[in-house]
Amino acid sequence: LVYAFKRFEGRDWNNKYRGPLWIHSTQKKPTQEEIDYIEGQYLKFYKPHLGDDMPPFPERYITGHLVGKVDLIDVISLHEYEDTIPKKLKEPSDSAF
Repeated sequence: LVYAFKRFEGRDWNNKYRGPLWIHSTQKKPTQEEIDYIEGQYLKFYKPHLGDDMPPFPERYITGHLVGKVDLIDVISLHEYEDTIPKKLKEPSDSAF
């Protein structure tokens, strides 16, 4: 979310909060295999839709720190997500919200 190549975050619960939201990285250091897998998933999904407009991957993945702030604009149901988000921006999701 902070680096802009993930545009949506799915959750199984709704939330009334809107506004600034600090993003904290996981404590667990990812393995190179995990990094390669996740980056590969984004490349497969976004490159055909965004081409060169896809943001670059970070040079390193910081763990156990605040990494940035986003603005939570809205929470929508999976049904609304499927019906309203343009296909080129839509990430696969099975979360309820």
